[in-house]
Amino acid sequence: MVPPGVSSESMTVVRVSIKGRDEGAMSSRDAAASVIDVISDGGLALVPFDVAYAFLAGSLAPLERIYQLKLRRPTKACPVLVSWKHFSDVARSDPNKIDRIEKVVAAGLPVGVLAIPDWESDVVRSIPEGCMQLLISNEKLALFMNMGGMSEDLLDVADERGIRLFGSSANLSGMGNSFSLGDVPETIVEAMDVVCDIGTCKYKNPERLSTSIVDLDSGQLTRRGILHEEIGRLLEG
Repeated sequence: MVPPGVSSESMTVVRVSIKGRDEGAMSSRDAAASVIDVISDGGLALVPFDVAYAFLAGSLAPLERIYQLKLRRPTKACPVLVSWKHFSDVARSDPNKIDRIEKVVAAGLPVGVLAIPDWESDVVRSIPEGCMQLLISNEKLALFMNMGGMSEDLLDVADERGIRLFGSSANLSGMGNSFSLGDVPETIVEAMDVVCDIGTCKYKNPERLSTSIVDLDSGQLTRRGILHEEIGRLLEG
């Protein structure tokens, strides 16, 4: 069974700016198409998810820019954005372990999963050359799902064009999530090729918690972020 996950929010109004030029308000689907246009040309995007505003790239040069802009250590890998339909192809594991993650995804909860990749997967093979060294740590990829906001539309459009998406939260390293465009440092906003704004993120929280992360092999939370208690119960159930 393919779990429903988070449905596309194509009626969400998104304000888009490309290279500082205001493109106006548009649907989430149209905004996603504009973002993927820029990413496919080697650009770097700033997009809103339910958890936080985030950088999004699809090739090596903009991925390297993320590290420069947020002063991120090169040894700290960036996550890959995926949909559930690709997860079991990308993650190499036994069905029982994948079933545990399915419960979390079907509940619509945002989650990151650390998994050893299947190097023969079409998705993994289509990640541009040179990017993997900044996406993998301890032989595992961090696969982020159910990010809400624009994520499903972005993934749909990117998948149609054979583009893989990866990135990181749009903030200086160690400073916590940005829950609105105004929270993002001005130097970062000005450096973007495309910027999307939908207001305040769904999971804004005073602790500035990030996405909860689960290790696929152990089934244990390796980072207790938003909704970690609910995710923990589903993993144990």
